[in-house]
Amino acid sequence: MERILSKEEISELLAAVKHGEFPSELGDGDDDSVSLDQEGRSVSKLNLMRLPGGASWKIPNFDIVMDAFGHNLATSLSNRLQRSVNVQTSSIDYLQFEQALARVTPCGAIGILDLDPLKAGGLLIVDEKLPFIVLEMQLGGGGTEVKVVEMNRALTPIETNLLKIVLADSCNDLKKALSPIEEIAVALLKIENNPRMVSIVPPEAGVVLARFSVNIDEVSGAVALIIPHISLEPLCERMRDAAISVMPQRGSNWQDVIQQGVFGLRTNVSGQIAEVSLRLRDLLNFQVGDVIELGCTQNSQVKIMVEGQHKFTGQVGVREGKKAVRISEIILEGADDGHH
Repeated sequence: MERILSKEEISELLAAVKHGEFPSELGDGDDDSVSLDQEGRSVSKLNLMRLPGGASWKIPNFDIVMDAFGHNLATSLSNRLQRSVNVQTSSIDYLQFEQALARVTPCGAIGILDLDPLKAGGLLIVDEKLPFIVLEMQLGGGGTEVKVVEMNRALTPIETNLLKIVLADSCNDLKKALSPIEEIAVALLKIENNPRMVSIVPPEAGVVLARFSVNIDEVSGAVALIIPHISLEPLCERMRDAAISVMPQRGSNWQDVIQQGVFGLRTNVSGQIAEVSLRLRDLLNFQVGDVIELGCTQNSQVKIMVEGQHKFTGQVGVREGKKAVRISEIILEGADDGHH
């Protein structure tokens, strides 16, 4: 008769499943090594947390969420740097934590993220050259052309504080990408330069590594995001059902976004009473007290110019003690002055 596990053994097994740690008494061979049981039959070991190809860690529709994060990241970087920024998802891999860190080493900066209420935090990793490029643009340098200078050194404390502003924006970008699935408070805890100082989970624990290519004008770099599987596992079911709604706004909705942005722009509006032609000699001989005849009456209509274009006609008056213009005509585009 097979031996029944005790309560202590069951508790240890459940804890191992929860944390991704499976002590083995069959030796330290490969996961697919063959051993003999007590009756002499051959058995193959099975790692419940790491099936071949990382299939046991795969998160459904996670690529859609990462595409939304890349879209948000490109928008926030463009707004902050006032540059054209394009962010594309390069790859999404399901690895052990130590393997994921090895793939993104060396790096320029590692932002340690708090993902409340998830069980473990995450890492936002920037490659070696991108921090210095972003800092140069953030401080107004580079002009229209930015030259990539290899800085074989760690970030200074001042540079780290400046980079925190950009990474804090990225936290908000990740929060917006995950918001259709779960409201997660994403916060930047600190920035490290040494990968050995960022052990958010055990080395053998499963993580998702998403890598992005970042193009700023003619300069390129890379960003990576690491999130432990133990944090994402509770979201799998909701991610499978709701991920379709986290896609960036496309199609006709973009018209609304652009329209709202255009409506918020400020324009120069001026009132033109009259227009006269003068000789340069007369203009140079003007003195204080000279009178310029405009050739119009006191009650003549004025042209209301928008960015130098005649858009309205109005009447000059006073409102609440200040000069004002009341619009009397709207000039249609392509129509002659005086028609509406």
